[in-house]
Amino acid sequence: MKRGSRLLFAGLFLALSMPAFAIYKCEVDGKFSYGDTPCPNGKAFDLAVSAPDAATARQQASREKSVLRHLENDRHKREAREEKKQQQVARAYANRQKKCVALARRRKWADEDLASAKLKSIEKAKRKSRRLAEEYDAQCNT
Repeated sequence: MKRGSRLLFAGLFLALSMPAFAIYKCEVDGKFSYGDTPCPNGKAFDLAVSAPDAATARQQASREKSVLRHLENDRHKREAREEKKQQQVARAYANRQKKCVALARRRKWADEDLASAKLKSIEKAKRKSRRLAEEYDAQCNT
């Protein structure tokens, strides 16, 4: 209970010690000043917003919110397109890498077949090895 009364007392103290929220605009010798007390011997200006101005301000705020929503939707769509494009590029890169690994493996096997080829099949093994090397270079070394 003591803690609750301390919080209540602190809140009451803060509320009473806060300055007034009234704002006054004063003109003295052509210079403007703002304060929380009325103008002593200067000309006071009413800073209250009239009802038509408030309605206009609400309409303007509503239009700005609408434009903001439209811009945010456009940004989200653009980001989604960019992400989709990045995913396509990543998939294409992964597919190319997979293809290059397969070609490298086939090239290695062709070289092994050439190394172990008999006299009759050496030319055929050389041709196969050369063609796979050319295909690998064309597909993967660009």
